Order: sequence, then structure tokens, then C-alpha cells
Amino acid sequence: SVKAKEGATYLIKDITAPTFIMTDVDWTGAKFIIDDRGIVKGDARDVRIFHIAPENAKRALTDEEIDEIFPERKIKKGEFTRVNWKYGYSAMIMPMNKDTTHYIRYGGDADNGSLQRELFTIEADGTVAERTPAMFDFSNITGMLLIRTDDPAITIDGGEFTTIANDLPQTSNFYMSRGFGVKRSNTTIKNLTHYIKGELIWDWKSQENRGVSYSGFFFAEDCQNVLFDNVTFTGHRYYRFAGTYDFQAYCVNDLTMKNCKQTNFYLESGVPSMHQNICWGVAGSSFCKNMIFDTCTLSRYDAHCGVYNGKLINSKVQTVEIIGGGDMLIENTTFVATHGMAIMLRSDYGSTWNGNLTIKNCRLEDDAREAGAIVTATWANHFFGYDCHLPNILIDNLTYKNPKEKVCALSIGYWDKSTTGENFTKDTLSDGRKNENPYFMPDYLKVINNNYDTTYFVRECGGAFENTELEGIELLPDIKP
Repeated sequence: SVKAKEGATYLIKDITAPTFIMTDVDWTGAKFIIDDRGIVKGDARDVRIFHIAPENAKRALTDEEIDEIFPERKIKKGEFTRVNWKYGYSAMIMPMNKDTTHYIRYGGDADNGSLQRELFTIEADGTVAERTPAMFDFSNITGMLLIRTDDPAITIDGGEFTTIANDLPQTSNFYMSRGFGVKRSNTTIKNLTHYIKGELIWDWKSQENRGVSYSGFFFAEDCQNVLFDNVTFTGHRYYRFAGTYDFQAYCVNDLTMKNCKQTNFYLESGVPSMHQNICWGVAGSSFCKNMIFDTCTLSRYDAHCGVYNGKLINSKVQTVEIIGGGDMLIENTTFVATHGMAIMLRSDYGSTWNGNLTIKNCRLEDDAREAGAIVTATWANHFFGYDCHLPNILIDNLTYKNPKEKVCALSIGYWDKSTTGENFTKDTLSDGRKNENPYFMPDYLKVINNNYDTTYFVRECGGAFENTELEGIELLPDIKP
């Protein structure tokens, strides 16, 4: 194991190669200053300063190996429980289909999506782990990555890290990567603190923007069973060109944030950091499964390109922004509701959740803007690469700092305001256009243990809720544009 000198301060500047970590590290009592000032595009910008590396790197399987595991080169959702497996160890696999595109983003940050991919945990006997079922059908598997998950466990403990932020003009969408790359399964990072200093603020009037976006001081990728325990994060200031994060996860299964907090959850003025885009959300994720926040105070629980199964318990957040499927449990959690809602089903990816959303024993505290809804979704006549589903929602014993007479349980907006009130479940719109995005509606929307006699409601949406069971929720007429 490796131990830093207690009381020492280490300065890290324009290094161009990472330090590999493959054993236990104890940095308790040591400080690290990472000076990013003046670093331009190039090797120094792209380096993960500390690379927590696996014993065996991920690898692409050959066509022969893929044929042996998947003789038909297909995956059928609901039937995918076992594969032909000869490797003798547990691993994650990531099948891909280059002929299908998913997550075709819509709106101001629109893009062309990404090729279909999904992670699965395969046990040593070839069983597909129940916690990583298929979210989508694969009509053809054109490639596959294998990521071993049997790395011996290691722990990175302690250390105070301060990033002095990059101060160069940002004229395009690029990121700084200087921090921790976590690519090893069975990794624990605990008792570590990250501060940020020297950020410049975007001038809203002049539109001058200085300071480069960050992809995440911590970036976990291609691994399983990763725990952040008693880690302190700092949210980045809002930059114009791209989101900037202190933590990101990409293709991770069994990710847990426990007892974590954020230095600037509230600003010195007492305003929530995400209020009016002062700071970006502290976290972002894509292609993850089984992501848990437990006893945390962090500005955002987020899933850009989907999460399967999530928990947000015993915590405090400013916003939940998700798409995905499975079971999403939010329990004993306080929403500060900076965006006018508690939970946003991300409209840029279709506001889809194929499964259950449970909000139990939670509390809503408004900021300067009133919370307009508990859950929000937005329909667009756009093909996102998959069928979009609205979740089954159970709201159980939701309390308020400022009780309300009337609250929208599920608010559904329309990207095109002229279609407000349209029945988006139909294949054809009322004006004869093809519906590129017919929603699959929830089986139920329920509010129980309503202790305030608050009236919860949803709008008719042209009759879209006719087959949805409503309990404790009124169905109100549409508001015409």
C-alpha cells in the first residue's frame, strides 16, 4: 500500500501522463493542488491525473467469440437470462449494434445519438444477473466489449484536493479531464475532499465566456461495484458551451454514493447553487445500472442516456433528472426544487421511464420559484431511437415546507406548443402528421397518505389517460394554447 506524508502539500501542474493506482492508498492529512491555469488543448488537458486501473483491461471480443456467446447474434428483452460462457469468471459485457441508434437527443443540444449499447453482468456460470436485465431488444450484435469484474478490492482513503480552474477562453465544446479516472471494479474512494478555486463567471450581458468545461474530477467508467463514501464534491460554475461536472459515470453497474456532500449545495447567500443556472448539477451519468445515492446532499441525481434501477434515499437534492427503466425509489429525501419541479423526466431524451417511480416519505422545499409539479415530462414529435414510456407513479406521504392547495402530480408539456392537448398515444396526429413518438402510458398514477388535503391532478392530454388507473388524483381538462 501507499501512504502520503501527513501535513505535506503536493503541487500538480501540466503533467502529460497519469499515475496508475492499483493498490490501497492512504492520503489522510495530505493536500494536493492541481493548477489548471493556462492549460490548452493537448496532452495535459486530456490526462486523468490518477488512473485507478483494473488488473485486466477491457477488450473487444472477436467475431468467433461473439458467435459462441450469442449464436443468433440477438437479445430478446424479457427472455435474456443466460449465455454460452466459457471464461470461468464473472464479467460485464457490452453488446453493441452499429445498425441501430439510440438516445437521439432533441432540443437545443440535439445530436445524432449513439449506437445501441447496453451493459450486462454475466456470472461465472453464464447466468445474466437479475439486476442487469435487457432494457432493449438487440436485432443484431455487431460488436462486444468484455470487462472483467473480479479485480481485488482496493481503497483510496483521505486527501484534500483543490483544483485551480482553467482560465482560458472557451470557444468550442471541449472538456478538461484532470482528476480521477476510475476503471477498476470493487473500488472504494472515501474521506476525500475536492474544492474548486479561481472559476470565472460567464457574463450574461456581454456573453463573454472564460473557463473550460470539466468532464468530471471523478470519472467512473467500464466497471462494477464502485463506492464513494464520505466524499465531498464541489459543483462547477455555469459555462455557456457545455455541461461541466465534478462527478460522472459511464457504463457502470452497482455505483453507490454514500454519506457524500457538496461544498456549495447552497451558495453563501443561501441560494441553491443550481438556481437560475449559477452552477451546473454536480453529477451526470450515462448507460449505468443500479445507481444509489444514500445519505447524500448533492445538487443533482442525473441519468442522461438512461439508468436501470435507481435509489435516492435519506438525502437532499435540488433536482432529479432521469430517463431509463426498472424501479426508481426515492425515499426519505428532501427536494429543494430549483427547476420548478421535484423530478424531471429528461425531455431531451424523450422523458421516458419504462417501469415504476416511487416517491415515499419525502419533503418538498420550494426555492424562489414555486414548484409547478412533482414529476414533469415533455412530449415531442421526434423519434428518439426507442419507444418512450411514462412511469407508473406512487406518491406516498409527501410533505411540504409550504403546503399547497393544488399540485400537478405529473405535468406533461409539449415541445411544439401548437400541439398542446394532443393525444400523443395515437399513431397519427389530429392534423394528419405521423406521430414519430407515440407514448406508452402508465398503468397507474397514485397518491396515498395525503396529509394536507392537497388536490393532486393531471391533465387529460386529449384522452391519453383513459386506460390509466388514477387514485388520489383528479383528471382535469386540457388548457388550450
